Amino acid sequence: MTHVYIHPEVDDYFVDHDFREACNGLNDRIIKDYNDGKIILLRNLKFNADVAFLRSVAVRQKWKWKKLALSAFEPIPAECHKEHPEITDFVKDVFAGDWGALVIFSSSRSS
Repeated sequence: MTHVYIHPEVDDYFVDHDFREACNGLNDRIIKDYNDGKIILLRNLKFNADVAFLRSVAVRQKWKWKKLALSAFEPIPAECHKEHPEITDFVKDVFAGDWGALVIFSSSRSS
């Protein structure tokens, strides 16, 4: 466990949330803390992901992709992805044009 000691004269930007409280308005608190520039620690958060694949994804230092809400891609049917300019740019920039990697990435983040 990591201990962070903050000088009493320095603002405390750290917040701690228990993910088991997700049904008790936690989402709104996390969004507020994020927008307030806080450093957020989520306790008891368990997820299933293809870690090896996700580590292989190198998002280039383009501001365009820094805070991309991939949920914006969800309403677009997979068969229309190649016709969507933003998705096409994302695949080109992040996956070097490999559309199969987008499929793996999408399924990894939604599981």
